[in-house]
Amino acid sequence: MLRYREIPTHTTELLDLTSLTRDELAVLVPPFAAAFLDYRALWTLHGRRRQARRSTTYANCPLPTPEDRLLFILVYLKQYFGHF
Repeated sequence: MLRYREIPTHTTELLDLTSLTRDELAVLVPPFAAAFLDYRALWTLHGRRRQARRSTTYANCPLPTPEDRLLFILVYLKQYFGHF
């Protein structure tokens, strides 16, 4: 499984996967993390309004960090919807 922290800083791997450099991705992480947490506070994964239970990140979550979540989304978009 690909993790953000495992991508070397001086290679083109991240650029190949996402069309972004490491610095460009770092700029996107804080607003993405805030938007993700805001969404999860109000909505469930099924798209229903959250009623009582808070959203939590489990210990065995496959995408535990905001960087990993954003990396997954960007790679998915590039692979399945063409080049940016």
